[in-house]
Amino acid sequence: MEPVSTTDRTIPQEVAAIIAQIPQWANARSISVAALQDVISLNNTNYKVTIDGQPYVVRIAAETTHWLGVQRADERAAAYAAAQIGVGPPILYFDDAGNMVMPWINGRHWETHDFQNPANCTRVIETLRRLHAVTNVQANGSVFNRIERLIANAVALNIELPDTLEQQRLILHQIEAQRQQDEHAHSGLCHNDFWANNFLDDGQQLWLLDWEFSGDADWLFDLATFALSARFNEAQIAEMLAQYGYLAPHARAQLHAMTYVVWFFEGMWALVQHGLRGSADYDYRAHAERQFQRMNNHFAEYQLRDMGATSGV
Repeated sequence: MEPVSTTDRTIPQEVAAIIAQIPQWANARSISVAALQDVISLNNTNYKVTIDGQPYVVRIAAETTHWLGVQRADERAAAYAAAQIGVGPPILYFDDAGNMVMPWINGRHWETHDFQNPANCTRVIETLRRLHAVTNVQANGSVFNRIERLIANAVALNIELPDTLEQQRLILHQIEAQRQQDEHAHSGLCHNDFWANNFLDDGQQLWLLDWEFSGDADWLFDLATFALSARFNEAQIAEMLAQYGYLAPHARAQLHAMTYVVWFFEGMWALVQHGLRGSADYDYRAHAERQFQRMNNHFAEYQLRDMGATSGV
Protein backbone atom coordinates (compact mmCIF):
# COMPACT_ATOMS: atom_id res chain seq x y z
CA MET A 1 0.00 0.00 0.00
CA GLU A 2 1.37 3.43 -0.98
CA PRO A 3 1.77 6.19 1.64
CA VAL A 4 -1.05 8.73 1.77
CA SER A 5 -0.40 11.88 -0.25
CA THR A 6 -0.72 15.20 1.55
CA THR A 7 -1.97 16.70 -1.72
CA ASP A 8 -5.41 15.27 -0.83
CA ARG A 9 -7.81 18.17 -1.36
CA THR A 10 -9.72 17.27 1.81
CA ILE A 11 -6.68 18.31 3.85
CA PRO A 12 -6.27 22.09 4.28
CA GLN A 13 -3.16 23.28 2.50
CA GLU A 14 -1.61 24.79 5.60
CA VAL A 15 -2.10 21.51 7.52
CA ALA A 16 -0.66 19.45 4.66
CA ALA A 17 2.44 21.64 4.73
CA ILE A 18 2.95 20.87 8.44
CA ILE A 19 2.30 17.14 7.98
CA ALA A 20 5.02 17.08 5.34
CA GLN A 21 7.50 18.44 7.91
CA ILE A 22 7.13 15.48 10.31
CA PRO A 23 9.59 12.75 9.22
CA GLN A 24 7.86 9.96 11.13
CA TRP A 25 4.65 10.67 9.22
CA ALA A 26 6.27 10.32 5.80
CA ASN A 27 5.00 6.77 5.32
CA ALA A 28 1.58 7.22 6.89
CA ARG A 29 -1.08 4.84 5.53
CA SER A 30 -4.05 6.89 6.67
CA ILE A 31 -4.50 10.57 7.49
CA SER A 32 -7.66 12.32 8.62
CA VAL A 33 -8.02 16.00 9.48
CA ALA A 34 -10.86 17.72 11.37
CA ALA A 35 -11.01 21.30 12.59
CA LEU A 36 -11.54 21.53 16.35
CA GLN A 37 -14.79 23.37 16.96
CA ASP A 38 -14.85 23.24 20.77
CA VAL A 39 -11.37 24.62 21.44
CA ILE A 40 -11.21 28.21 22.70
CA SER A 41 -8.55 29.93 20.61
CA LEU A 42 -8.90 33.52 19.47
CA ASN A 43 -5.57 33.70 17.70
CA ASN A 44 -4.97 30.34 16.03
CA THR A 45 -6.74 27.51 14.19
CA ASN A 46 -6.52 24.01 15.66
CA TYR A 47 -6.99 20.67 13.95
CA LYS A 48 -7.21 17.08 15.12
CA VAL A 49 -4.97 15.13 12.77
CA THR A 50 -5.13 11.35 13.01
CA ILE A 51 -2.15 9.49 11.57
CA ASP A 52 -2.58 5.73 11.24
CA GLY A 53 -5.14 5.82 14.06
CA GLN A 54 -3.00 7.99 16.36
CA PRO A 55 -4.45 11.46 17.07
CA TYR A 56 -2.47 14.70 17.28
CA VAL A 57 -3.20 18.42 17.52
CA VAL A 58 -1.89 20.68 14.77
CA ARG A 59 -2.01 24.40 15.50
CA ILE A 60 -1.86 26.83 12.63
CA ALA A 61 -0.68 30.14 14.06
CA ALA A 62 -2.38 33.40 13.16
CA GLU A 63 -0.29 36.13 11.56
CA THR A 64 -1.65 38.94 13.75
CA THR A 65 -0.54 37.78 17.19
CA HIS A 66 2.52 40.03 17.18
CA TRP A 67 0.07 42.89 17.81
CA LEU A 68 -0.81 41.16 21.09
CA GLY A 69 2.85 41.03 22.04
CA VAL A 70 3.31 37.34 21.25
CA GLN A 71 6.92 36.46 20.48
CA ARG A 72 7.01 33.00 18.90
CA ALA A 73 10.64 32.36 19.87
CA ASP A 74 9.80 33.06 23.52
CA GLU A 75 6.67 30.92 23.32
CA ARG A 76 8.66 28.04 21.84
CA ALA A 77 11.32 28.22 24.57
CA ALA A 78 8.66 28.31 27.29
CA ALA A 79 6.58 25.50 25.76
CA TYR A 80 9.60 23.20 25.43
CA ALA A 81 10.71 23.97 28.99
CA ALA A 82 7.22 23.23 30.33
CA ALA A 83 7.06 19.99 28.34
CA GLN A 84 10.43 18.93 29.72
CA ILE A 85 9.09 18.98 33.29
CA GLY A 86 5.74 17.43 32.34
CA VAL A 87 3.61 20.52 32.96
CA GLY A 88 2.96 21.25 29.29
CA PRO A 89 2.24 18.69 26.54
CA PRO A 90 5.16 17.26 24.56
CA ILE A 91 6.05 19.34 21.50
CA LEU A 92 6.63 17.34 18.31
CA TYR A 93 7.08 20.31 16.01
CA PHE A 94 7.28 24.09 16.38
CA ASP A 95 8.36 26.34 13.53
CA ASP A 96 9.32 30.01 13.39
CA ALA A 97 5.79 31.05 12.44
CA GLY A 98 4.35 29.41 15.57
CA ASN A 99 2.79 26.38 13.86
CA MET A 100 2.92 23.49 16.29
CA VAL A 101 2.20 19.75 16.63
CA MET A 102 1.40 18.04 19.93
CA PRO A 103 0.05 14.61 20.89
CA TRP A 104 -3.70 14.48 21.45
CA ILE A 105 -4.55 14.36 25.17
CA ASN A 106 -7.93 13.05 26.25
CA GLY A 107 -9.14 15.30 29.02
CA ARG A 108 -11.47 18.09 29.93
CA HIS A 109 -10.97 21.80 30.40
CA TRP A 110 -11.60 23.13 33.87
CA GLU A 111 -14.31 25.56 34.85
CA THR A 112 -14.35 27.97 37.78
CA HIS A 113 -16.02 25.49 40.16
CA ASP A 114 -13.14 23.03 39.69
CA PHE A 115 -10.84 25.39 41.60
CA GLN A 116 -13.08 25.21 44.65
CA ASN A 117 -12.15 21.56 45.18
CA PRO A 118 -9.33 21.56 47.79
CA ALA A 119 -7.63 18.60 46.10
CA ASN A 120 -7.61 20.47 42.81
CA CYS A 121 -6.21 23.56 44.49
CA THR A 122 -3.36 21.43 45.82
CA ARG A 123 -2.72 20.09 42.32
CA VAL A 124 -2.56 23.62 40.94
CA ILE A 125 -0.15 24.81 43.63
CA GLU A 126 2.11 21.80 43.06
CA THR A 127 2.04 22.52 39.33
CA LEU A 128 2.93 26.16 39.89
CA ARG A 129 5.78 25.34 42.23
CA ARG A 130 7.28 22.95 39.66
CA LEU A 131 6.82 25.51 36.89
CA HIS A 132 8.26 28.45 38.78
CA ALA A 133 11.31 26.41 39.81
CA VAL A 134 12.49 26.47 36.17
CA THR A 135 14.92 29.36 36.00
CA ASN A 136 16.97 28.76 32.85
CA VAL A 137 14.34 29.38 30.17
CA GLN A 138 15.46 31.84 27.49
CA ALA A 139 12.19 33.73 27.17
CA ASN A 140 11.34 37.16 28.52
CA GLY A 141 7.88 36.86 30.05
CA SER A 142 7.73 40.13 31.97
CA VAL A 143 4.07 41.14 32.03
CA PHE A 144 5.11 44.72 32.75
CA ASN A 145 7.01 44.74 29.44
CA ARG A 146 4.10 43.05 27.67
CA ILE A 147 1.69 45.74 28.85
CA GLU A 148 3.97 48.45 27.49
CA ARG A 149 4.11 46.64 24.13
CA LEU A 150 0.32 46.38 24.07
CA ILE A 151 0.03 50.11 24.73
CA ALA A 152 2.47 50.86 21.89
CA ASN A 153 0.59 48.53 19.55
CA ALA A 154 -2.76 50.06 20.49
CA VAL A 155 -1.34 53.47 19.55
CA ALA A 156 -0.08 52.05 16.24
CA LEU A 157 -3.55 50.66 15.53
CA ASN A 158 -5.14 54.06 16.31
CA ILE A 159 -7.22 52.58 19.13
CA GLU A 160 -8.81 55.04 21.52
CA LEU A 161 -7.13 54.72 24.92
CA PRO A 162 -8.62 55.47 28.36
CA ASP A 163 -8.24 59.03 29.61
CA THR A 164 -6.72 57.71 32.83
CA LEU A 165 -4.06 55.59 31.13
CA GLU A 166 -1.07 57.68 32.20
CA GLN A 167 -2.19 57.62 35.83
CA GLN A 168 -2.64 53.88 35.58
CA ARG A 169 0.80 53.43 34.04
CA LEU A 170 2.30 55.37 36.95
CA ILE A 171 0.72 52.93 39.39
CA LEU A 172 1.90 50.03 37.23
CA HIS A 173 5.49 51.30 37.45
CA GLN A 174 5.15 51.72 41.21
CA ILE A 175 3.99 48.11 41.57
CA GLU A 176 6.85 46.91 39.38
CA ALA A 177 9.35 48.78 41.56
CA GLN A 178 7.78 47.32 44.71
CA ARG A 179 8.05 43.83 43.30
CA GLN A 180 11.72 44.36 42.48
CA GLN A 181 12.34 45.40 46.08
CA ASP A 182 10.55 42.39 47.59
CA GLU A 183 13.28 40.17 49.05
CA HIS A 184 10.88 37.22 48.95
CA ALA A 185 10.22 37.58 45.21
CA HIS A 186 11.90 35.53 42.53
CA SER A 187 11.52 34.97 38.81
CA GLY A 188 10.98 31.69 37.05
CA LEU A 189 9.06 30.13 34.20
CA CYS A 190 5.54 31.60 34.36
CA HIS A 191 2.48 30.77 32.30
CA ASN A 192 1.00 34.31 32.42
CA ASP A 193 -2.41 33.20 31.12
CA PHE A 194 -3.55 31.14 34.09
CA TRP A 195 -7.30 30.93 33.35
CA ALA A 196 -9.48 27.83 33.61
CA ASN A 197 -9.76 27.26 29.85
CA ASN A 198 -5.99 26.68 29.69
CA PHE A 199 -6.16 23.73 32.09
CA LEU A 200 -6.60 20.23 30.68
CA ASP A 201 -7.23 17.43 33.17
CA ASP A 202 -6.82 13.85 31.95
CA GLY A 203 -7.87 12.45 35.33
CA GLN A 204 -4.32 11.96 36.56
CA GLN A 205 -2.19 14.68 35.01
CA LEU A 206 -2.97 18.39 34.98
CA TRP A 207 -1.70 19.95 31.77
CA LEU A 208 -1.26 23.64 31.02
CA LEU A 209 -2.00 24.75 27.45
CA ASP A 210 -1.36 27.94 25.48
CA TRP A 211 2.12 29.30 26.21
CA GLU A 212 1.89 32.43 24.02
CA PHE A 213 2.45 34.88 26.90
CA SER A 214 4.82 32.71 28.91
CA GLY A 215 8.44 33.15 29.87
CA ASP A 216 10.77 34.05 32.70
CA ALA A 217 8.78 36.43 34.88
CA ASP A 218 7.42 37.32 38.31
CA TRP A 219 5.61 34.23 39.59
CA LEU A 220 3.13 36.33 41.60
CA PHE A 221 1.29 37.19 38.36
CA ASP A 222 0.33 33.50 38.00
CA LEU A 223 -0.86 33.41 41.61
CA ALA A 224 -2.93 36.58 41.19
CA THR A 225 -4.54 35.22 38.01
CA PHE A 226 -5.19 31.93 39.79
CA ALA A 227 -6.98 33.73 42.62
CA LEU A 228 -9.14 35.67 40.15
CA SER A 229 -9.88 32.64 37.99
CA ALA A 230 -10.89 30.64 41.05
CA ARG A 231 -12.82 33.59 42.54
CA PHE A 232 -11.15 33.01 45.88
CA ASN A 233 -12.24 34.94 48.94
CA GLU A 234 -9.71 36.45 51.36
CA ALA A 235 -9.46 33.31 53.49
CA GLN A 236 -8.85 31.16 50.41
CA ILE A 237 -6.23 33.61 49.15
CA ALA A 238 -4.39 33.42 52.47
CA GLU A 239 -4.52 29.61 52.38
CA MET A 240 -3.30 29.55 48.77
CA LEU A 241 -0.32 31.80 49.55
CA ALA A 242 0.59 29.71 52.58
CA GLN A 243 0.35 26.50 50.59
CA TYR A 244 2.56 27.96 47.88
CA GLY A 245 5.04 29.06 50.55
CA TYR A 246 4.81 32.83 50.15
CA LEU A 247 4.72 33.74 53.83
CA ALA A 248 6.02 37.31 53.82
CA PRO A 249 4.09 39.67 56.16
CA HIS A 250 2.93 41.71 53.16
CA ALA A 251 2.15 38.73 50.91
CA ARG A 252 -1.56 39.41 50.52
CA ALA A 253 -1.00 43.10 49.87
CA GLN A 254 1.52 42.23 47.17
CA LEU A 255 -0.92 39.78 45.60
CA HIS A 256 -3.68 42.41 45.56
CA ALA A 257 -1.28 44.83 43.87
CA MET A 258 -0.46 42.20 41.26
CA THR A 259 -4.19 41.76 40.71
CA TYR A 260 -4.12 45.35 39.45
CA VAL A 261 -1.49 44.23 36.91
CA VAL A 262 -3.71 41.34 35.79
CA TRP A 263 -6.55 43.79 35.13
CA PHE A 264 -4.18 46.09 33.24
CA PHE A 265 -2.95 43.28 31.01
CA GLU A 266 -6.51 42.05 30.39
CA GLY A 267 -7.68 45.56 29.57
CA MET A 268 -4.93 46.30 27.07
CA TRP A 269 -5.20 42.82 25.52
CA ALA A 270 -8.93 43.36 24.99
CA LEU A 271 -8.40 46.81 23.48
CA VAL A 272 -5.94 45.43 20.94
CA GLN A 273 -8.28 42.54 20.18
CA HIS A 274 -11.00 45.11 19.54
CA GLY A 275 -8.68 46.90 17.13
CA LEU A 276 -7.85 43.67 15.32
CA ARG A 277 -11.21 41.90 15.30
CA GLY A 278 -13.85 44.47 16.15
CA SER A 279 -16.46 43.63 18.78
CA ALA A 280 -19.12 41.91 16.69
CA ASP A 281 -18.54 38.37 18.00
CA TYR A 282 -17.59 39.54 21.50
CA ASP A 283 -17.54 43.03 22.98
CA TYR A 284 -13.83 43.37 23.60
CA ARG A 285 -14.09 47.10 24.18
CA ALA A 286 -16.67 46.59 26.95
CA HIS A 287 -14.42 43.89 28.43
CA ALA A 288 -11.52 46.35 28.42
CA GLU A 289 -13.64 49.07 30.01
CA ARG A 290 -14.58 46.71 32.86
CA GLN A 291 -10.91 46.07 33.60
CA PHE A 292 -10.01 49.76 33.56
CA GLN A 293 -12.95 50.58 35.80
CA ARG A 294 -11.71 48.03 38.31
CA MET A 295 -8.34 49.73 38.19
CA ASN A 296 -9.92 53.16 38.64
CA ASN A 297 -11.74 51.92 41.74
CA HIS A 298 -8.39 51.04 43.28
CA PHE A 299 -6.46 54.21 42.40
CA ALA A 300 -6.31 55.56 45.95
CA GLU A 301 -5.51 52.17 47.43
CA TYR A 302 -2.47 51.56 45.22
CA GLN A 303 -1.25 55.16 45.21
CA LEU A 304 -1.09 55.37 49.00
CA ARG A 305 -0.23 51.84 50.06
CA ASP A 306 3.32 50.95 51.01
CA MET A 307 3.32 47.28 50.06
CA GLY A 308 6.39 46.46 52.06
CA ALA A 309 4.92 47.83 55.26
CA THR A 310 1.33 46.66 54.97
CA SER A 311 0.30 43.54 56.81
CA GLY A 312 -2.96 41.74 57.30
CA VAL A 313 -4.38 43.09 54.00
